[in-house]
Amino acid sequence: MSAMLANKKRRKGKKRPNERRVPSIIVETGMEHRFRLGAVEVEHVADPSAPNRTIARPLASAVGRLRARRSITVHQATAADRYGELRELESGAIASGGGDANGARMPFWQKGHPTMTQVQAAASLRRIHEIIGRRQRLMLDMLVIQNMDISAIAAAHSRIDPVSRARVPMNEKFVKGGIDLILDRLVEHFGLDGSVY
Repeated sequence: MSAMLANKKRRKGKKRPNERRVPSIIVETGMEHRFRLGAVEVEHVADPSAPNRTIARPLASAVGRLRARRSITVHQATAADRYGELRELESGAIASGGGDANGARMPFWQKGHPTMTQVQAAASLRRIHEIIGRRQRLMLDMLVIQNMDISAIAAAHSRIDPVSRARVPMNEKFVKGGIDLILDRLVEHFGLDGSVY
């Protein structure tokens, strides 16, 4: 009987090698499932009140994760955020940072009619979509709006191989280069690099 208890204690102490430890900030915010799937990462940044300490915060956006890995520049991340804000304003948000696509935050007498902010955002987005093109618009929407990472975008742009009839995902380096190009065009459009466009 004592040998069985000793075996149970030994098994209890061992951790599985492929099991990821969930940080406390993820548990507090309720993002455990998304963390295990890899959709959320933890970023450690300097505490503004005490520069010698660091704060852990969840990074849930694909643009934020690319910026944390230094795959994109600050200007590219800012341009992607501005594009996301324009899409929010176009959908009916009163101010960027949140809103409802059906206009729930609008006054009752304005529902069903676009506001001036929506019209201006739609015009800006139309110019951006003309600059970057249709296929690049899909990639940008997958990154900024649908929050997909590079591998998911590559899988979404898969093609069917004519010989084996199997789906072949797009090369991830090609997707990364395309996203860099799109974000550079947005940086130029918004004038974030010092040039005015």
